[in-house]
Parts: sequence; C-alpha cells; structure tokens
Amino acid sequence: MFKVIALGVLQIALALALGASVPASGATATGPTPKPAYPASCIAEPPLGRSSVDPNAVTKPLTLYSYNSTTTPPGFLSEAASVTVWRQPCSGGTAATILEIDRTPQFNGSTTQFFEFPLITLNTSTASGITPRFAREPNTTFEDTSPATFTYYSTAYILEYYDSTNPRRTPTTDYTQAFTVNIDNLAGGGSPLVFDVPAYTVANPAPAVEISGYMSTGWMNPNQNGEGMFLQVYTVGNANRVLAFAWFTYDNLGAPFWLYGQTDPFAYGTQSVVAPTVYLQGGSFSPAAASADVPKTPWGNVTLSFPDCNTMSVNYDGDASAVGGPTGSGTRTFVRIATTDGLVCS
Repeated sequence: MFKVIALGVLQIALALALGASVPASGATATGPTPKPAYPASCIAEPPLGRSSVDPNAVTKPLTLYSYNSTTTPPGFLSEAASVTVWRQPCSGGTAATILEIDRTPQFNGSTTQFFEFPLITLNTSTASGITPRFAREPNTTFEDTSPATFTYYSTAYILEYYDSTNPRRTPTTDYTQAFTVNIDNLAGGGSPLVFDVPAYTVANPAPAVEISGYMSTGWMNPNQNGEGMFLQVYTVGNANRVLAFAWFTYDNLGAPFWLYGQTDPFAYGTQSVVAPTVYLQGGSFSPAAASADVPKTPWGNVTLSFPDCNTMSVNYDGDASAVGGPTGSGTRTFVRIATTDGLVCS
C-alpha cells in the first residue's frame, strides 16, 4: 500500500543541498474574483457540517417552503429545518463566512419533497439589503444559487461577491464583520426570519491550517542546510485526502539518508496527520542490478501540522539505529521553499 511519489524530488533535493532560499508565498492571494471574500487556500471543498470549528456559530430554526409531489393534490407546504451561519478560520486572521441550511434526516435528499432556496439579504451598520453570492463550491467566480431554486439536500453556501459586471452586485461587504440576516422563505404572507451574527473573533492561538493540496511543495529546515521534505497531498475518493512525503536528512556519519512517510486517508478539514514512516535499503542505481522489490523497514511515525501557510511543524519518533540512521524523537519547524504554481496558500 505504501507509495511515495517522487516527482520533483531531485529539484527539491538540489535546492536543499545548495542552501537555496526561494521566497515563500505572500500574504495576499490573487483570488478568483476582483476582490475575493477570503483567501483561496482557506477552503478547498464544500464545508458542509463543519460549523463546530466556530464557537460563535449562530443556529436558528428555519421554516422552508417545500413542494411535495406525493400529496393530493401535489403542492407546497411548510418544512421544519435549521440555518447556521459560521466562519471557517483562514491563515492570517481572516475567515470565510458560510450559511448552512440543514434539512431533517426524513427529508434530506428526498426527490419527492424539496424546498425553494429562500431570499436572503444582509444588513450591516452602513448598508441594508446586501445580496451575497451563495456558492456551493469554494473559490468560484460565477456560481450562484438564486431564490426559488429547488434544493434536495442540506447544503453549505459560501458567501462570495458578485463579479463587477453582474447586475445583482451590491456594495462589497466584509463578511467577517457583524451583520443581520433576513430570510424570506417565499411562502408569502409571513414575517422573515431575522437574526444577528457577531463579528468574527480570531482564535488565540490561531487554529492550524487545514491540510490540503495547498501544502504540496518543498519544505526546508532553516537550522540545517540540506535537510527538508518534498510533500504532496492527494485526493482519495469523494471526501478524503492522503499526504505523502520524502524527508531528506542525514545518518550518524553525516551521509544523506531518506525517510518516506504516507498517511492513511483523512477527512477534509483535518489539521494534523500522523504518517507511518519507513526507510529503504538494498536498491541499486545500476539498471542491471535494480530490483523492483526493495525492502522497506519501519522507522516510526511523523506527525505534521501547519500553523500557517509557510510553516510546518514536524513531530517525529523513529529508530534507524540498526543501520546507523537517524534515531530519536522531538519537534522541528520547517519552512516553505516555494509556492506550487496555481496553488497560492495565504
């Protein structure tokens, strides 16, 4: 099962060996829109069901206006649900704002009873009737959910800005500030649901960054020339990822020694992972003597987390003393060597 992808390893190893210092990514993301509502690396997938990351999340009962095709005659009726507004912490003290509508298990996914997406506006201290762009996927430019759109599942909507050419564009609002939510379920004749959402409060200490493809790059130990990691994060299935790395370090005699680690699949939103780690011996550079079955020896475990986009915490516990290799436990801090093209972490 253990696989390590070596694409780009030689380039990273060369940079480490030469002590190269490549500028890390800046604090400002280019973003998919003229003014992104949050850093692009903050959310890499739909964030349904993750409101627990925000201790100040606001949840209210919500009556939906739903159509049922099995009643006699078929028609609209009221459906009890809930709405939650919460923030996904981002690097640098910023956050993305999410509005989540949750149906009960009885109706979630039903194709015979489905609700109309409500008309939702925001009021702030300086503007009223603000219409966010409600996107189901992060980092989009045009995706939107219009009022009265039939919806079958519980869904998390990320509050985005409209493109400057869109006629629905309203004054750009900082969604991390306090605002009032107005929800009209389109049933007619009733009062809208109105509730307040407080301003986003940066956690202290700030939470670690979600582990995603934005961490795929080369990392170096600033305290030891030539030591670092080449790391990749892959998507597995519909809701999991796997992290794999090659760690370039040294043995007891100061000769290069490589360790290889790979995690089990982990869920979206994970902020720390443990990777069983091995080392290989008995291979050959010569094609004539090469073997497809180079034995792997367990070394130990490496735990990785990312306090921010440009810093990686490496907690390790391993033993290669049988071959004079690296042995011991502790924590080291690695820094990003460069930004992967098209994946600016900020």
